[in-house]
Amino acid sequence: MEPHSIYMGLPNMGISHETDSTHTYHYFKDSLSSEQLVELTYHQYPMVRVYSFLALKEKRFDNMQDIIFNHLSDTTKINISHGCVIYSNTIADFIISEAFYCLKGNTKDSLRDLIFYNHSNLSAFSKILWDCNDYEPYYSEILQINQDSASRTSLMALASFRKVKDLDFLETEIKKLEHDFKKFQIIEKYPHDQFKPILYEYHIRHQTDTTIDPDGLFYNALASYKNQWAEGLFLESIKTSSKNYYRNRDRLQDIMKATDKNDTTLFNVIRNKAYQNLGADTLNIEFFDFSMFNSWW
Repeated sequence: MEPHSIYMGLPNMGISHETDSTHTYHYFKDSLSSEQLVELTYHQYPMVRVYSFLALKEKRFDNMQDIIFNHLSDTTKINISHGCVIYSNTIADFIISEAFYCLKGNTKDSLRDLIFYNHSNLSAFSKILWDCNDYEPYYSEILQINQDSASRTSLMALASFRKVKDLDFLETEIKKLEHDFKKFQIIEKYPHDQFKPILYEYHIRHQTDTTIDPDGLFYNALASYKNQWAEGLFLESIKTSSKNYYRNRDRLQDIMKATDKNDTTLFNVIRNKAYQNLGADTLNIEFFDFSMFNSWW
């Protein structure tokens, strides 16, 4: 079945002009009570369900968690247009992404568990894996997911537990990945000595050919080790300059951000050396406050 197209010409959605959908939304919001809107979230037409939900959200409806929980099985596909950007999503995932901030404490935990155990078909499931951060109750299920069919997000989730018994499996699966940046995201979750050869090979490759731009995620993975081995590779990276000024500038800024994200006093010298090599005429030097690295994200 083709996705239903819904034009999101709504306030604060990056679209300034009025459309028929905008008028529909305002009618729902201004003319219908919360009780009527709740009832319409079960309407047969997808557009009615979506606009009713959005109207309730803007009204700051108190029981928004009920709306989310009761629509986790609404896998109707919709095309959502934000100006020139169009993407497809299920109504369930759209509602979760739009209203998750409304939830508090145990309600968020309950929703996470419900999606993890019963709604793995939703995009929100991948986001839970992405932010798993060694949540022990999920370990057995995540291990099984990886053994059945490993993906970048499932491997990141498994790596976050930092269990020695998983090292060989992780190394094997990491080496199967086609794209380097995916490898780095997994290694950052579990910076173990067993993965050093993967990073070192990448480092040597880019030290030899400075026309290739290192991925910023490589520096994040390297910085997660927080040791002298990582410090040494950073120093080599700083000394090896690209002939292209702008590429060299971006590389140095990536180093500064990575060593601040994984901060340790060991990296203070690295950040200072990277900053000194930027040059006074760096175009965006005024945009970044290099004295306050935490403001970068």
